[in-house]
Amino acid sequence: MIKLNRLRIELDEIKTVLEDISEISSGLPLIKKINNVDHICAYYVTNDKIKATTIRDILKPKLTPYMVPTAYLELDFIPKTQNGKK
Repeated sequence: MIKLNRLRIELDEIKTVLEDISEISSGLPLIKKINNVDHICAYYVTNDKIKATTIRDILKPKLTPYMVPTAYLELDFIPKTQNGKK
């Protein structure tokens, strides 16, 4: 759990909901600075092409509004550490 703008954010919850989308094989939400403002960013790997707007529309009813990522980036794979962690 982290705090963003004095709100408690559970990144694991976002990850679970993100990976529940059938087109997404792997997902990783992270906090990143964009124009000096912290944002929740969703990195994901897809089995089939899916638009970021579609992902956001799927996440909106399943997450608290402040937990819905504001930036999305599709990757070929999500890098892991030597220990196998994302």
